[in-house]
Amino acid sequence: MKRPPDDYESWLEFFFPSHVVAEFAEHHHKFWRWLWAIEAGVRPTTSPILLWARGAAKSTSVEMGCAAVAARHTRRYALYVSGKQSQADDHVGNVAALLESPMIGGAYPDLGQRMLNKFGSSQGWRRNRVRTASGFTVDALGLDVAARGVKLNEQRPDLILFDDVDDTADSLETVEKKITAITQKILPAEAPEAATAFVQNIVHYESIAARLAGLASKPADFLADRDVSGPIPAVIGLQTERIPGTLKYRITAGTPTWDGQSIEVCEQQINRWGLRAFLAEAQHERTPPEGQAFPEFDRSVHVCEPFKIPEAWPKWRAVDYGYAVPYCCLWFTRAPTGRLYVYRETYGTRKTALEQAYEVRMASVGEQYRFSVGDPAMWATRREGKVYQSVADQYGEIGVHLQPASNDRLSGKALVHAALDHADGVSPVLQIFNTCHNLIRTLPMLPTDPHKPEDVDTATDDHAYDCGRYGLMAQTWLNATKRREPRGYSMGARR
Repeated sequence: MKRPPDDYESWLEFFFPSHVVAEFAEHHHKFWRWLWAIEAGVRPTTSPILLWARGAAKSTSVEMGCAAVAARHTRRYALYVSGKQSQADDHVGNVAALLESPMIGGAYPDLGQRMLNKFGSSQGWRRNRVRTASGFTVDALGLDVAARGVKLNEQRPDLILFDDVDDTADSLETVEKKITAITQKILPAEAPEAATAFVQNIVHYESIAARLAGLASKPADFLADRDVSGPIPAVIGLQTERIPGTLKYRITAGTPTWDGQSIEVCEQQINRWGLRAFLAEAQHERTPPEGQAFPEFDRSVHVCEPFKIPEAWPKWRAVDYGYAVPYCCLWFTRAPTGRLYVYRETYGTRKTALEQAYEVRMASVGEQYRFSVGDPAMWATRREGKVYQSVADQYGEIGVHLQPASNDRLSGKALVHAALDHADGVSPVLQIFNTCHNLIRTLPMLPTDPHKPEDVDTATDDHAYDCGRYGLMAQTWLNATKRREPRGYSMGARR
């Protein structure tokens, strides 16, 4: 057999002609230039983050890339990581099929053959592992397995491929567990020369991909050497319309980003997957988890840049207490137009009531407040048959005097819906400064209670929401009274 081509385009067309069905777009070339430059024993200077549309050959590119580094002997042990073990197994199965192809077997005989033990039995060629006679190994690992604890072999992976790690149904807790598995179990186990690539479409607000791209409420603090490609939608400037008399859609405007996913292909995908799924999977229109309590929330609509608040605008505060779970304080103001702003936030765990109150007080220096409200449970004084000083009284000792907030959960949720509503081009009542990271992070991810759909699921991270609910319900007091809180400490701040 003649010598394999030296450049990646000719190599792919030669070995995998059925997979390379269209001319590469620039984002495909960028990935393959990175992969083709990998050298044995040398760590690349960047980690590509490929945020491409579903249907844009993300996984196919990475699977062929795994086969390519094996053929070129630039890597010895690859770890293929997905959100679920079954997904990772499927990807490794696809890599195995590529390695077993007749063309690969003819050019690289030891790569297309399975590693055998001394008895002639296959050694590690199964659903979740491929070991070739050349010594190349690729293992499948699901983050659902890694999160429960996993030990990798003594051999450290020198290639880690993250593919489909996010899911539309991931809760914030699930996202955090996945990140913990990545940062505390997988990345620390890599070889010094390891190369890493991450491929994913952005499926919801707080996904790992959204954090790596800097689109979530907080950026990812790992893979700091990342080189982000995208988000690249299937169609730029997409416009659609329903075909009269049918359930089908047609695309009326837009430019495809890759010839392999043409307008005709995208129309087929829309009508097979559904428009909402296509917008999420192929256009990166981030979606909340299923059963979202507040589908009205849209970061581009409800989050704004901070600005100096005029002295004449009334201000007030709301507090939701917690110790093992987060406590939260939100600061509110109302413009003369009636628009409400959440302009400051404190949030944290493992802080005593006195520590929380001091933090709130220090953040409030120089401002005046009409009132401050707190979770009614903060006035409780009895616990396990004993009498204690209430949390509200402890706050008062520091100079943060609270009044009980309304805890009418259903009316409060209805008020939040109304404040977020922006249908038919009407601007929403509520705006949130982009510095209120935890409210922005948790509100769009908050699900409804599966047993009480008119309320939120209180087993989730609802603390910033509860605080916001108290504050929104209390704003009606601005119309009922001009009362101000009594002066009580000498730092110039009002309570």
